[in-house]
Amino acid sequence: MKLNELLNEKYDKEHTCLTPGTMYHIKINDEDKEIKIKLNLPDSVKELSEKDSVDIESSLHYAIEKVLAKYYF
Repeated sequence: MKLNELLNEKYDKEHTCLTPGTMYHIKINDEDKEIKIKLNLPDSVKELSEKDSVDIESSLHYAIEKVLAKYYF
């Protein structure tokens, strides 16, 4: 089974995307113990204020922390 097929099995087929037009790029490198996450936002996203940027950064931190927590200890 290809990785793409395996990943597609994990997604809820009934899910409605809440971030239409956003392109997600996630690269996991076990050897370097590194995960890179990059998002390309569509033009329809409003201009972000400094407060928006801080809110996004902290929200992403806690969201990713919650996902990764099960791999610690």
